[in-house]
Amino acid sequence: MVIDGHKLPNETLVFDDNHRFRFLRKKRLVAEGTYHIGQDSTCGRKGLEQLILKPTAPDTYAPSGAYTVRSDTLIIDMTNTCASDMPIFTYKRVP
Repeated sequence: MVIDGHKLPNETLVFDDNHRFRFLRKKRLVAEGTYHIGQDSTCGRKGLEQLILKPTAPDTYAPSGAYTVRSDTLIIDMTNTCASDMPIFTYKRVP
C-alpha cells in the first residue's frame, strides 16, 4: 500500500486473550511471544504506559512502546525513548 508517496510495510500484529502475540511481515511469522501493559522508565524518568512485547526467541524484534487505542486503530509510539528518531507504528483492526 502507498500513502502520500510512502510505501507502507505489510505487517500484522495479532494478540490473543492469553497475552500472547504474533508479529508477521509479508504474511511470514517473524516474532511471537508474550505481551503485557506496564510502565517503562525513559532516560531515568517514569515513562508512559507501555505495550511491551517479549519475543520468545532472543534477539528478535517486535514493536513496543507507548500505546494509544483510537476506535479500531492501535498506535505504538517508540519516540518516548532517549533516542528521538524512533518510529511510530499504526495498525488497523481487521475483523
